[in-house]
Amino acid sequence: MKNKKISKMASDYFEYVFFFVGIGSGILTHKIIKMFNIVDRFSYQLYECPGFFLCFVEHIPIVGKISTILKDPIPCIIILVIFFSILLPIILIYAYGFEIDYKRNEKNKSK
Repeated sequence: MKNKKISKMASDYFEYVFFFVGIGSGILTHKIIKMFNIVDRFSYQLYECPGFFLCFVEHIPIVGKISTILKDPIPCIIILVIFFSILLPIILIYAYGFEIDYKRNEKNKSK
């Protein structure tokens, strides 16, 4: 099989493919979350501040911004699992394609 040369415009696109795939995976994850209403279905709060003995933790500036994730981590975990289950196979297929091309080039150089 002959190795085909890629034009300059196509090679510029391949530099940004991870950016496009990341945005596409984010949009698809958002659509899946909206379609199946994941945040409401898998909501399980670990604590509520009135009556929780560590309520002062929410008033720390850095922790106060992520307190919703600390209170209810299950939807965030599910969202990350969905996002990476969409993103990782695409990136692995893309990386494997370059690995095969690299091996072909090594075989052609050794001949």
